Amino acid sequence: MENNLNKSNFLYRTIFLLFVFLFLTFYTCLGQCGCSSSQQFFPPLHWLGTSEIAISEKKRLRLDFMYKFGAGENLFKGSDKISSETNYKIHFFDLFASYGVSNYTAIDFYINYNLRLLSQYNFTTKGYGFSIAALGLRHTFYESDKSDLILNAGAGIKIPLMGFKPIEEHPILVQPTTGAFGINAFAFLQKSLPDYFFNILIYSRFDYNFKNNQKYQFGPSITSSLFLSRRFSERFTSLVEIRYSKLLSDKNHDTIYPNSGANLLLIVPRLTLFFEGISISPFAEFPLYQNYNGEQIGFRFALGLNINIVYNFSRRKL
Repeated sequence: MENNLNKSNFLYRTIFLLFVFLFLTFYTCLGQCGCSSSQQFFPPLHWLGTSEIAISEKKRLRLDFMYKFGAGENLFKGSDKISSETNYKIHFFDLFASYGVSNYTAIDFYINYNLRLLSQYNFTTKGYGFSIAALGLRHTFYESDKSDLILNAGAGIKIPLMGFKPIEEHPILVQPTTGAFGINAFAFLQKSLPDYFFNILIYSRFDYNFKNNQKYQFGPSITSSLFLSRRFSERFTSLVEIRYSKLLSDKNHDTIYPNSGANLLLIVPRLTLFFEGISISPFAEFPLYQNYNGEQIGFRFALGLNINIVYNFSRRKL
């Protein structure tokens, strides 16, 4: 009886601390003013289709195929909507691969193709093509079975797969690539509560883009997310993400581009169904708060699907 009471008190304290974290995150967003032209339409994070979010394993290959559709139809100035005849749609097609070179280190590879459609005042512009390829290294720095705690971090490089076109002739929103090399670094902390089949994950990522062939430089971005997941059975898990993104302003020929830079707060619910070696994970993204520099198209919603396949080439079982 006393043991169950202690477990309940621990769970209530954990939930209370999470609500405090969410409140402080939202309060911070409101206190900042900031969007990066087209960068607010991020592809989703990978590796969320499984319960082994932070685990690397030697000779294990994880493949993640993702489709995501996003839309926006309102112009924003700051956090205020501006009346306009604008409609924006974007389709992402991604392949993410991760291979464990040891039980604690993995090599990640990512490639993206997207299609963008922008309609304003009965005039439609579109752009499509392969965006970037990325290569990174991820390592587990701390893992404790006793405390069910994992700390994982990594870094990588981004390589453009097509050139950027002059913005005077081609709107930034419809260009499928930054056209620039870039770097990123990330870290995440996962805490499991096995008695409740409950996981908590805190994720942070920093992205930096260099100048592209048109001397346009997309601003750096900082993204932080809180994830709560619960496994209800061997074949079903639910997960919710609260994501905050700070997008710094772009530069065009070393001059600040006025319609860029933002603060975004999103909620991302996700369900995952597990099968033998495969998981299927539908998800949605909805904005809780948006604040843009200049005048930019706001984010309305996104829907997507991840298919995650794991090949284990070692004899060691998960």
